[in-house]
Amino acid sequence: MSAFHCPLGALKYQDPQCIDCGLCYVDEQEKKWLASQKVRAQIRKLNGQNNRSEKVRKIAICGKGGVGKSTITSLLTFGLVEKGYKVVVLDADESNPGLHRKLGLEKLPASIYEDVKKSEADDTAKHWHQLEKITLRDIPANFIEQDQAISYLMIGKINDVMEGCACAMADSAREMLIRLSLKDDEILIVDQEAGVENFGRGVERGADTIINIVEPSYESIELSEKINYMAQGIGITRVKTILNKVPSRDVENIIKERLHHHGMEVLGSLYQDGGISLAAFEGRLIENTQANEAIEKMIEQLL
Repeated sequence: MSAFHCPLGALKYQDPQCIDCGLCYVDEQEKKWLASQKVRAQIRKLNGQNNRSEKVRKIAICGKGGVGKSTITSLLTFGLVEKGYKVVVLDADESNPGLHRKLGLEKLPASIYEDVKKSEADDTAKHWHQLEKITLRDIPANFIEQDQAISYLMIGKINDVMEGCACAMADSAREMLIRLSLKDDEILIVDQEAGVENFGRGVERGADTIINIVEPSYESIELSEKINYMAQGIGITRVKTILNKVPSRDVENIIKERLHHHGMEVLGSLYQDGGISLAAFEGRLIENTQANEAIEKMIEQLL
């Protein structure tokens, strides 16, 4: 398998999706930069043609490792359910194993990526994940764990040594984000892997909203600014920031001032909470904390 994974989804050079930008074959830094600008322009063009919904339909949760993406994914999920939505949670983090427990689910569903790998050897039939538009009704039951209004899907996990990189998993996540078709009362939340490599692979192309999780650290703030820049580069203008693990009002104000200076909108803040830490440690639902109330206000603002 090639080490290069095209952000536009081309499987090889001069595929139908290929725009001959040169990103897969140029070797000089300046030419690579020019090629990346062509890709950014093409993605913005495609996203403009797709006429992104004015409503919040597909949310990608991003941020540095350890900032609390899975925790906030679960809080947002239950908050949206309280608002009457059916929430589809797509676990696109190949490392973190505990999101399903934070959603109150006992087991993991089958891996979408493993099914994609099996189907590559079988070209006699069209598989569900190859449909141009995929609804929840198209997805076989063993790939969904459900609890009332929550449907949990998992791209896959790296479980052993020498399994290779997670690039192909990211390709599967990107295609699910783009192809999943939602009803009016359904919202998709994608718990992304840490960092910005997923932006390099174009995973967020199908999202209409980015929620950028920031903790009080230099690295997290720096990365959040890069996430904001990359989201704009693929045509996503609805980029919101949630501050997490905030120790004090003074620290909150300092971070907000820095983010506002870079044109980033803060949706709200979650303060350090022992109840959340204990629930995360025990791998269970987060209930009856101040964070639940804070998330409810953020959802009202977001919607």
